[in-house]
Amino acid sequence: MNQLIFALALVAAGACIPPPPPDNPIPDAECPDFLPPPSNPCLEGQCGNSAGVGQPCTKGGGECDVFDLLAGEAGVCTVDFSDNTDVHICSRLCDVDEDCGEGAICFENPDSPGQFGCVTKGCEGL
Repeated sequence: MNQLIFALALVAAGACIPPPPPDNPIPDAECPDFLPPPSNPCLEGQCGNSAGVGQPCTKGGGECDVFDLLAGEAGVCTVDFSDNTDVHICSRLCDVDEDCGEGAICFENPDSPGQFGCVTKGCEGL
């Protein structure tokens, strides 16, 4: 039931400017100005993958609204659903790592056993 409510809340999101293309070959590339700075050192130099997983976001900021949850993209901001995280990224529910796209894994939320979400590799457990 919680997952259904979570999914419905995500579908109600609006739209914003899409993130830059993933896998930017320029090392230490900065994210566009419209995105917030990384909330944690594990996010430095990353702007999200092709599904939006890992894009920086802020509570209530709408930065993840451009992603389509129904298409398997990261349409939710982690901090909108948990005040106990300092990794503020766009994410989505998942069952396996492949659900999360390149550079990300499916990680069980330690505050909600049995609930899994996508997180950028290197940020799991934070």
